[in-house]
Amino acid sequence: MEGNPSAGRHITMFIEPTQLWPRDTGTLANIAMTNGRDAQRVNILRISHGITAAHSLFPPERDHIADIRRPEDQIIFVINLSGSMTLAPQNKVATHTIKRGQIWAYRPGVRPLHRVVSQETGCTNIVFTLCPENLPRQMSLCLEESFSQSGRFYRLHLSTPAQYALGSLFDTGGSSRSMIRKEGQCHALIGHVLEEIDAKRFTSYSSDRSTLVSQARAYMAEHLSERLSLSQISYELNVSHVTLTKAFREETGMTVFDCLRQMRFEQAVCLITHTDRSLAEISYDCGYSSPAHLSTRFREHFGMAARSWRQSRT
Repeated sequence: MEGNPSAGRHITMFIEPTQLWPRDTGTLANIAMTNGRDAQRVNILRISHGITAAHSLFPPERDHIADIRRPEDQIIFVINLSGSMTLAPQNKVATHTIKRGQIWAYRPGVRPLHRVVSQETGCTNIVFTLCPENLPRQMSLCLEESFSQSGRFYRLHLSTPAQYALGSLFDTGGSSRSMIRKEGQCHALIGHVLEEIDAKRFTSYSSDRSTLVSQARAYMAEHLSERLSLSQISYELNVSHVTLTKAFREETGMTVFDCLRQMRFEQAVCLITHTDRSLAEISYDCGYSSPAHLSTRFREHFGMAARSWRQSRT
């Protein structure tokens, strides 16, 4: 683990998480990644030889930036409790933003992942690291099948993750009985993740355009503030960009980005009409490059400035 001071109030670090793990099952380690009150703090619990859980807190006082390298065979589940962070593979195919309440699963592969936590949001999350070769054989086989492709990220929608994954995993009790319970919670989480991933893998969108379009619109609605690409959207839905483009044309008569622009404008109009937030805040939250861009679009559509529109609706 190395830290290099960079400009401003953030430090770029290189981290190999396995170097921080406790050796013994049931052991809890408390680690401050850097010095000071604004340090990232991590509680790491070795649940079994195949499962390690880490509870990380990134204070919002500064940016937290790191390149993280893990062994190729590991599989990662991330449960975000507050704030947000982004993960970007080294090849920059897509940047994944993990927000509050979301659960993601991925197999990072040999290349480091670039992680950024902004001082504007901070972040708290729980990260489960799975080593399939040290898990029960049937579980290991299922994990290897579902995560055969390194670099593939899954955005999951588990309905009640807390009862399976969180609970009191990081309490101070480390008795054999409590560790059996904690390992059982983790096995339940693994089972639910595998079931959802299999449902994603075996869903055929090619014969159901409306489902594909609905899924794409839902994904775009969650990421309106981000710079989206066609390859990123199709990648997240596990279809080709040709299939996605064709589905939008046939189902809506629009391109994917025509639809995205419409969704952004509709959301901006709703916020301008029903809130007192500034045009700058609204424009960036809805994915516009600048408030001037939104102002121009608003005037073209309504024939008046956004401020005049807002006053006319009160």
